[in-house]
Amino acid sequence: MLSRSKSLDQPMASLVENEVEIGDEKATGSNRKSSTASGSKSSSSSSGSSKKKPDAKVEAVQEKRKRDSIFTLFPNVQWKPTVEENVRLPVQYCDWMEPFSCDGRFIARYDLLPMELILKIFKQVNASDRLAASETCRRWFEAAHYYEPFQRRMYFNFDRIEFNDEEGPIKYFSQPMRTYPYLTFTFVEFTKHSDFWLNNGMYIRELTLRCCLIRKKKFITIMKNLPMLERLELMQCDELFKHWTLDYSTDEPMFPFTLPHLKHLSLAACDYYNEYHFERFIEAAPALESIDVSNCFINLYLSRRMTMISRVLRLVSKNRLFMKALNISDIPCFDDVAWHLLAEMNGLFLTHFTVTYTDRIPMKDPGILKFFSVQTRLTHLDLTSSIGVNDVCLQLIVESCPLLEVLKLRRCWLLSDEGVQDLHTLKHLRVLDVSSCERISDYGMRVGIIGKRARP
Repeated sequence: MLSRSKSLDQPMASLVENEVEIGDEKATGSNRKSSTASGSKSSSSSSGSSKKKPDAKVEAVQEKRKRDSIFTLFPNVQWKPTVEENVRLPVQYCDWMEPFSCDGRFIARYDLLPMELILKIFKQVNASDRLAASETCRRWFEAAHYYEPFQRRMYFNFDRIEFNDEEGPIKYFSQPMRTYPYLTFTFVEFTKHSDFWLNNGMYIRELTLRCCLIRKKKFITIMKNLPMLERLELMQCDELFKHWTLDYSTDEPMFPFTLPHLKHLSLAACDYYNEYHFERFIEAAPALESIDVSNCFINLYLSRRMTMISRVLRLVSKNRLFMKALNISDIPCFDDVAWHLLAEMNGLFLTHFTVTYTDRIPMKDPGILKFFSVQTRLTHLDLTSSIGVNDVCLQLIVESCPLLEVLKLRRCWLLSDEGVQDLHTLKHLRVLDVSSCERISDYGMRVGIIGKRARP
């Protein structure tokens, strides 16, 4: 075997010799102390041990080697850096980098994800799952409830409740943690005081009152607290107008509120309002783009019906430059003269139109054909239960309204295969309802609607 280098062996040998000397001194001291012990005890312990004791010098050297490291074996080498080089700067992480650490561990902190990424995830799930996820943390709650496109899909419907601040659910909605822009009340009595409108009225965009018991004083109080209202629907609220008698001869002022942002007004199925109520609504909402007076004026006398129809036509003519939607279905006495008045309004281009035409189309200069020939921008047309619409009228609609997306012809009994033969030319049509049109056969469905021609 090759001899080891002295530079490596000599320090080790000196350390071993020192250790041996220290071990001899300790052994001598222990022998002196144990000499006073009884002879019988020492003889019994020596005779009882059958194994050979290891050498004390070897044990000391081995123990010393275990404790020594490479740093103590070479004391002349500078192992530690200088004070100037030992500089440690703290690492600053962003909020979204906080879960990542340098020691290789990862703690999932999904509440620290960027808001853009959270919204991207929430757009891929339905409303119920999004509401369930909003209960995990505050950040997800804000993403699910305060993002405006999500709020537009969330409606709160209160059905048959006691509307007061002392009982639920209004008690919990009066001091909200979020806004409620779209509200619907069905069969609710507004007879008691509540701070709900004072606390939430600034954020309400749509309000629907369906078959509700509400009086004049309460209605005016509610409207005063809704300055940003865009849609108002009063459906079958007969108690509001039945006891609200007013006339131009009285000194009662107009509505003590204004709705400058109101775009849609629905007075559907309200039989007790007259032209004076209607005029007051129109003056309080100068920017109306949509009006719904369907199923109205049924219980009025003939002269009052004609007066109300003239008021509606006057409103449409006044706002014809920005009027977009009109619903006049189930209105009696809407005759051919009214159709001519609608057709002659220059600048009127509706996008949504709903009507129930029950009269027979005149043979000479029909007003309904003249109206549809000028309304070239219609996208939604509802002719449900229009038993007077025939094949000629439908062909004119298909030719004049190429932008139609929704066409409802349910229970139009006079329509046949001849009328629907060109429906397949409407390139933008998404919804078509021809149910209960018994004169349309399978051939008309296949050729006219689907567009499959027979092979020659």
